[in-house]
Amino acid sequence: MNPRIVYFDTNTYRHIFNRYNISNEEIQLLFKKCAKQELLIKLSLLNIEEIFSLYVNNKPIGRKQLAQILKLVDLSELLRYPDILINDAFENLNTSISKSEYYLRDFNILQKLRLILENPDEYENQIKNIVSEIVGQTDEFFLSNREAKKEVLSKIDKYDWSQIEFSEFLKNAMPHFLRGFLDRIHNPNGRNENELLEMINKNECVKIYSEASLSLIFAQLFENMKPDRGDSFDLRHTVSAIPVECFVLNDNNFRKILDRIPSRKFDLYSIAEFIKTI
Repeated sequence: MNPRIVYFDTNTYRHIFNRYNISNEEIQLLFKKCAKQELLIKLSLLNIEEIFSLYVNNKPIGRKQLAQILKLVDLSELLRYPDILINDAFENLNTSISKSEYYLRDFNILQKLRLILENPDEYENQIKNIVSEIVGQTDEFFLSNREAKKEVLSKIDKYDWSQIEFSEFLKNAMPHFLRGFLDRIHNPNGRNENELLEMINKNECVKIYSEASLSLIFAQLFENMKPDRGDSFDLRHTVSAIPVECFVLNDNNFRKILDRIPSRKFDLYSIAEFIKTI
């Protein structure tokens, strides 16, 4: 029987650590399944950045969580930065990506990462350097998404949105959302705008990221959901989850956001729901 391939957003590790809506017995079952490799929990570079931030801000708790994470995750490979996957799609007009391309498998990098996770105090300066880069990356991603959202909102008056279903909103808003990214595309063959939109929308990373973003925008416009700076992390974790079978996140609202996007292939669970399936 093949192991289940799973991805946790970073808050899920914190909820495991704090026993949020789960018992000690359920936690032990989770550790047991991981030890037997019946579950392969994939770690992303995005996870690592956020976990290192916790360590910098609270070393005692950070150390304990790092030790716990090492017992859970499969470190034979790492999920690459979602930002890089999306940028590659825009810059190179990649219309397809294999599952292997989502992963980083450089042995030296993986070994170095294990050393840092096992001995964070010895690598404190390196961890701080990594964390210092997060704010800039998050701000850039947040601003790019905001520009794409503005493109959608600038066209919104052309439609009667009062009674619209999400599926209709997605169909009408997708071209406007993608236009917000057109200036990032490398276009040596001089393709027209419609050709570019069609090509980038075939890329799985771009498609799921765009659908999730528009589902979030729809919730903010019509379902009274307030924008949050953490939304950019949630969207990026969604891209990281593309090649896995199960995406575990405890944010009920964001699970609803993802549940309705048509290109999603992974299953969605809270940690409590997921443990009941193992």
